[in-house]
Amino acid sequence: MRKFGAALLVSVFVFSNQGNAREPKLSALLLQARYVALGFETAGGFLGEWETHAFVSANILPEDRQALANLSGALRKWNRYAITIDPRQAELLIAVRAGRLASANGGIHVETGSIDPTGRTRRMPGVGIGPAIGAEAGPPSDYLAVYAAHEGEEGPRIWRKTEDDGLGGKDPPLLENFKSDVEAAAKQSKKP
Repeated sequence: MRKFGAALLVSVFVFSNQGNAREPKLSALLLQARYVALGFETAGGFLGEWETHAFVSANILPEDRQALANLSGALRKWNRYAITIDPRQAELLIAVRAGRLASANGGIHVETGSIDPTGRTRRMPGVGIGPAIGAEAGPPSDYLAVYAAHEGEEGPRIWRKTEDDGLGGKDPPLLENFKSDVEAAAKQSKKP
């Protein structure tokens, strides 16, 4: 009976203190970083806005491009981070995805063959035309994520939030949330 009472007391203590648990501290990288690259959140991970695939991907919708343009303008106005077009020069990668439950796309794939590297034939087989289809599913709300950058690739995600219409307008609410968190962490880090 004593063991049960002790276990119950420990459980009550642990669960009652969970409500008082502090928010995890933001990564120091958010406070120290200077350069960021902007891009899109895709099923395959971060895709930089200036990467070739971002221009031709049917999964990057006009809404995503507008959300990134809104974010870019507001980031420039904030002036905490400098935006670089080369993710390899960035310390942080900031990714957006306009909210949608699902999207489907289609098109025509044209293949013209390729040159045989051995030089025995002029073209290898593979000339043809066919359908190209794809689909993507995700959160219904707008999404903003910040990743640590490692040689242009996404590292650990260090901040993320979703919000309905969170990437709309000249001052996107999701960026305002991010700014508030970063500025609060900066203020906290200056306290003795």
